[in-house]
Amino acid sequence: MGVGTIETELLILYDNWPGWPVPVHDIPTDGFLGESHHNVAAAVYPVGTKIQVYNTGTVGQPGYATLIYLKYSATSAPTAVAKQVVVPDSATIWYTVTNDPDTNIALPTATAAFMLSVMTDAYYGWFWCGGIAPLDTTFWAGEASPVDGAVDTADGVEAGHFTAANNVGKDAISISPYATTNGYFGFAIAADTDT
Repeated sequence: MGVGTIETELLILYDNWPGWPVPVHDIPTDGFLGESHHNVAAAVYPVGTKIQVYNTGTVGQPGYATLIYLKYSATSAPTAVAKQVVVPDSATIWYTVTNDPDTNIALPTATAAFMLSVMTDAYYGWFWCGGIAPLDTTFWAGEASPVDGAVDTADGVEAGHFTAANNVGKDAISISPYATTNGYFGFAIAADTDT
């Protein structure tokens, strides 16, 4: 298979970021995309904070999802939008992420997350980093989930483990179930669809 797509509800992400999530009752009152704390110049939550939520299965699969609060670094193209994969921007600054990584980051990487929206350079916000796709509207203040729908794949993703693609931001996930020296980013419960 070549380049294709896969629905996010067919993915399970491995939370490879340090630390433990806080309990489900700490969901922001205006949802994870609230203007008071997402895509903001000053961090409202401690960077690296993780919140775990339970997706009821009304939309998508039932189960837990984890979101993490990170700083976004826009180094160049591609434009940052929802459902792109981000990785640490440097080998020494873990909680600043980019969708266009420097060449000094060895990819594919196991420390990765999905963007939830367009982000401004050097701003803070939430990213999906673990578990099933957070699709319940309760997480998004009654709106549809920004990670609902298909994501791009590279190199033909089969059912099984996958990694973050070398072309982060443009191609979301890559090569499953082959071994990688840098670890797996998640698990696909089905193969992608060729486009």
